[in-house]
Amino acid sequence: MRIATVVLLAVSVLASCGSGDGPGADEAHLTVSGSVTITDSDGTGEKVTSATTLRFGDTVLVDDGTATIELAGGQRYELRSGPDPSELMIGAPPTLLSGDALVSGGFPAQLRFESSTVSAQGAMKLSSAVPAVTSYAGRARIDGAGSLDEVLGLRRVVLTSSAVAEPLTFDGADAWDRRFLAEAVAFGDRLEALARGYTADLGASGGQTVSFFEAVVPALAEEREFGADLLADRPVGETLVGAAIVVQGRDGSFRERWDEVFSFRDLGAGWGIVALDQGVSSAPLLDTVELALASPTPTEPPETTTTGAPSNASSTSTTVASPTTTGTTTTSVPEEPPPPPAGLLDPLDPLLDPVGQILGDLLGALGLG
Repeated sequence: MRIATVVLLAVSVLASCGSGDGPGADEAHLTVSGSVTITDSDGTGEKVTSATTLRFGDTVLVDDGTATIELAGGQRYELRSGPDPSELMIGAPPTLLSGDALVSGGFPAQLRFESSTVSAQGAMKLSSAVPAVTSYAGRARIDGAGSLDEVLGLRRVVLTSSAVAEPLTFDGADAWDRRFLAEAVAFGDRLEALARGYTADLGASGGQTVSFFEAVVPALAEEREFGADLLADRPVGETLVGAAIVVQGRDGSFRERWDEVFSFRDLGAGWGIVALDQGVSSAPLLDTVELALASPTPTEPPETTTTGAPSNASSTSTTVASPTTTGTTTTSVPEEPPPPPAGLLDPLDPLLDPVGQILGDLLGALGLG
């Protein structure tokens, strides 16, 4: 009796799984906002405006609006209409025939284009017109596109044999770009303006020393790896914003973060994208930059020359600035005795002359003259 109960329970569970709303192993679930044309493996086409189930081998062309396809494993692919409408063939993995497709869910979610297969671990856009892979977040692995086999988030790769990852650029007309990047780009625009203003205030050569940046960004003074060799020939506002991102970051050592921030920036990444790449939150980063901007501009103290007081009546101590050290050298110079005042003995001369004559006569008489 107990065995029969267990068997009936197992059958009931299997039946409930089979009767679920999700797609089967060789199926896909389609939702539509607009209209699509579905073409089956026999070449029969049908226009669809509502949710339906697709089978492997079916092709979906977006005529108007958007569509989302979900496979049994939870992988999600978004399609859209436009001048180059999305067309996708259902399979394992699906194949992009034209237009763009956004991988927005599932781990991993694979997508094929011609001889390349991309495995997305995060949000990723595959465009057929270029063709190119844009990784919004996470990373994407590429098979069949030259030696480059991985694309980190916030980077774009054109699918050629000489593929090189580059910072992605923001297209305000692209709804997917706006979804994943608009906030970071807007924040980056603010940082760009602050950097330009700071550079304009200090001039092209202002603030290019370690002591300057330690004063305006105090956290740098606590970093033993921060040194003059990190201060490249770049505008002071650029260094300020980059340094603020580095001190807010947590992954890797200080110098590793410094290299990553400025290398990505040098490739053309906006400051908002750089901050997002480092996992830095906008609020504390903006606080760091604005506090630095509000700080008094540090200045180097000028060298001075002072004269010490004489230590006694016969010598004078003079402090002389040394040309090779930052200290001073004290040299004692003997003082010449002052000459007697002019005319002091002149009034006594008439009195002394007779005395001198008498002394001379006496010495002569004694034979001593």
